[in-house]
Amino acid sequence: MLRQISRRGRLLALLRDSFHSGTTTVGLGLSLMAKTLFPTSAETATMNDTNVTSTTTQSDIPIAIYERVLAYTNKNFSSSNPYRDFRRLPHPGDARVLGRRAISIRHWKHNGREYSIRGAHPGNSSISFDHNSIHDARFIEQMWRFLVDGRERTLMVISLHMFLLPLDQEKNPYTQRPGLACQLVYSRRPPLHDWVVISPEQIIGHVAYYQRPPGSFGIQQTTTVLINSLHRYRDMLKFQ
Repeated sequence: MLRQISRRGRLLALLRDSFHSGTTTVGLGLSLMAKTLFPTSAETATMNDTNVTSTTTQSDIPIAIYERVLAYTNKNFSSSNPYRDFRRLPHPGDARVLGRRAISIRHWKHNGREYSIRGAHPGNSSISFDHNSIHDARFIEQMWRFLVDGRERTLMVISLHMFLLPLDQEKNPYTQRPGLACQLVYSRRPPLHDWVVISPEQIIGHVAYYQRPPGSFGIQQTTTVLINSLHRYRDMLKFQ
């Protein structure tokens, strides 16, 4: 049994190396062989590589993000037959393994609107969305495209805004003006463990914002004003 697992591991490693080295013909032949010998595990082990084209490249998802992507995938897409973490070696013969490599994308069009990661276009990265039945607003930090059960999926990694401390919240002028649909938060980026994963279907719309320097409103830190009215409540009905 151990010898069989080792042989399969070497074969799948060779398959992955052939794709990364650009030997397309050899990679295709090995892919067909692997799917014949190990129909389930070979498909899942190479599912991320099937997205590779001449215009797309793959990279490793950061481990902290990968763990959130794996949890989100199993909860929302494959709860009845969950994927395994690629690090949990050795994998059983019928294992479904979520690979770490995926296509990193900078821009994504959804419902006719352009969305981007924060590093590419900060304005297009500021969104409102539904998270656990709560209407929220955040920035898109990363977007990853990969295959789940043969279907292409795109997931967005969102950084959480840092809310004002109680003393600063007392100085927030927008609390007494709810009709402006404005929210005041700290501008500093939160730690990685506070980021969350969502699907594009959870997006409501863009959120306009502008930053205020330290000292604004009597608050000593840089703040950001979020103006959550661009959607004009057109997409809010589906969340009521």
